[in-house]
Amino acid sequence: MNYEEVTITTAPGPGAGQARIGFERQPLGRSVDVVAGRLGAWKVEFTVGQDGIAVGGGVALWGAYSGFRFDVRPQAAFPERRGFVTASTTGRAQLELHVNSRDPGHTCPIATVLVRGAPLLEGDVIALRFNDRSQGSPGGLAFLSVMLGVPIYVGVDADGSGIFVEIADSPLTVNVVADQRPAGYLVLAPSTVSAGEVSSVQVVALDACGNLAPGAAAQLIMEAPGCSGLPERCFLSPLEGGRKQFQGVSFPPGVSRIRVLDQERQIEALSNPICKEPQQDMRVFWGDIHNHAYDSSLWLYLTPTTDPDYNYRYAREISRLDFFCLNFHLFLQHGFNEQERAWQMVQEAAAQYHQAGEYVTFSGFEYHGFGGDRCQIFNGDLVPKVRLKDLYGSNTRRPLESAEDVQRLFDFAADTGSMVTCHVGGNPTDFRYHDPRVQWSVEVASMHGNFEFFAQQALQKGLRVGFHGSSDGHVQTPGQPRRPGSGGRNGDFNRRDTGYGSGALMAVLAPELTRTALWEAFRARRTYATTGARIVLDFRANGQLMGQEITSDRPPVFTADVVGTVPIERLELIRNDRLILTEYGDSDRVSLEFTDETCPRGDNYYYLRVSQVDGEFAWSSPIWVRRTGGPAGSDLSLPLWNADDLEVRTELPPREAQRYEQRLLDYLHSEEDATRWESLQAVRLVPSPMGRYVLLLAYDRKHQKTVHFKLFLDYGDIVLRMDLGWRDFGQYPNPTAAAFVDYQPEE
Repeated sequence: MNYEEVTITTAPGPGAGQARIGFERQPLGRSVDVVAGRLGAWKVEFTVGQDGIAVGGGVALWGAYSGFRFDVRPQAAFPERRGFVTASTTGRAQLELHVNSRDPGHTCPIATVLVRGAPLLEGDVIALRFNDRSQGSPGGLAFLSVMLGVPIYVGVDADGSGIFVEIADSPLTVNVVADQRPAGYLVLAPSTVSAGEVSSVQVVALDACGNLAPGAAAQLIMEAPGCSGLPERCFLSPLEGGRKQFQGVSFPPGVSRIRVLDQERQIEALSNPICKEPQQDMRVFWGDIHNHAYDSSLWLYLTPTTDPDYNYRYAREISRLDFFCLNFHLFLQHGFNEQERAWQMVQEAAAQYHQAGEYVTFSGFEYHGFGGDRCQIFNGDLVPKVRLKDLYGSNTRRPLESAEDVQRLFDFAADTGSMVTCHVGGNPTDFRYHDPRVQWSVEVASMHGNFEFFAQQALQKGLRVGFHGSSDGHVQTPGQPRRPGSGGRNGDFNRRDTGYGSGALMAVLAPELTRTALWEAFRARRTYATTGARIVLDFRANGQLMGQEITSDRPPVFTADVVGTVPIERLELIRNDRLILTEYGDSDRVSLEFTDETCPRGDNYYYLRVSQVDGEFAWSSPIWVRRTGGPAGSDLSLPLWNADDLEVRTELPPREAQRYEQRLLDYLHSEEDATRWESLQAVRLVPSPMGRYVLLLAYDRKHQKTVHFKLFLDYGDIVLRMDLGWRDFGQYPNPTAAAFVDYQPEE
């Protein structure tokens, strides 16, 4: 496909001219409000000012770094494809349009329009249309995530110098807003409660794209057998901001669930499980320790939804997280003064909202560069006075440019009592660089996808690290379930597939909700990861909790007790690089007890993988078992940890399956090289927290691997996600990440 990369030179104004923006049939203005997920076209009009525009001059649009781009990948080469952009004028000139389509998610320019043939005069109009459908394109969806106050900068090059001077009307403002009609609800309660404890329950209204619907109005029926303190009926008022909270709720012994019904809209929602067990020594607390609320150095462009204050409040008040950390990128874009200001803002917001026993906050930042991406998280309100400039050493762009820089990071973390976490992100952590003093956990799931292979790489290298999930979120909804959002990981697509926007969570097993207790649990690896579902997971070896190291001269005994948010599909026990046990479920609570008679002599790691019928996953942190007896080696006849199922059960009627297969093929023929995939098969409809999707399996000839597609059904256009393998636990590396080679076990 004919993609191009646009670069521009800008200067402060004011340049001459006026600009206006609109969506579909809305009147043009300096700002525009668009409901998330609406199908339609954007229009930007520029009226030439008193200086005119000479031949060779033009108009440019640009945004904040990694900000709004009107479409996932705008393009001006193929009128029949999505994201098509056009430019026209009322003047005599011809226009030369350039659209930044090579990687629009990571650069500032959006488009330039250059004047050819004849100059434009005062009063002439240039019109740019994004997702223009006039020549056969299906158009495109407005972004699915709420984004408020997004700036679109406009500049004019009146004399053909190549410098675009920002006009007085700039920036234009885009507000992607929620639909106020509820399409679903979150029902949130604590996962574990003690005898005699009263708690709170929260109901949150969501629109069809998974955004908070702050103006929602609904009559709700609540069913909570054995619970006290909840009404049987209630009214969610538009004045309540899309959420209703109930205090003083008591739960009966055992596992409780709260069902909420919106009969008018025929919507039903079920809470996370609430467990009240006798002799409960640990509680489950939920959090997100890797969230940005923005992308890279956007601190010059803070908006109502990217502000740290908004995100710390959202995590607690809307998503009911128990702990939260906001991380800003240490990536020198605008100077050290801006970085210092950003770091101070994050720390101040964390300090403001921290309340031991109610809501625990942390602050930190993310390093890019040599050795891959890592996050550093501090245990306290205000970090000891450190000049961020010192973290860069002699580097001028990124803190990490050498192995010595990585060691400097580890030493700094040890000196400040902070921890370092590893993730895939844009540049996956290189596990050759590790310091057990501070690097305790790897991120198995995020908005980018699931990455069990990443955990396997760490464990195979001998690292003793726990597992966690966190959003790596850039869409200002910390703690909410995954939903289709920003771009996916398949950069080798013509039109990038969808990412998940928010999602994955970290569960911590701790006796109380304090920084001290959580930090001790982080260090002890009493943590587990989920893709967002608040699954209650207890995994032990010889009675010892996940994260422990044990020595045994006898075959180890493993126990697991899992309470799902929906019925559990299977529990899978992995030893080293092999799948040694699968326990299929038929309810939302499944337990197992297993003695590993074949546990080999020496050091072994074990962890539990949980999958639910709605496509959600959980992974326990490992338990390390040193066996002093037993066989000398592993049984290599066992299936690999990432083996595809030998047989796939098709649950769809043939005609329905063919309809979905054809829909996907039509899209691939339109936007991609459809010959890349073969043996396409639709297998089931999944009612996931992200919305309904069809699971389709295929073979990717380009990468010579099995793949699966999620074809989402609840949107006005195709929303698609592809991952490698037939199952979604993160079997292989990102195909475009050169830092990885496929995991191959040593036979």
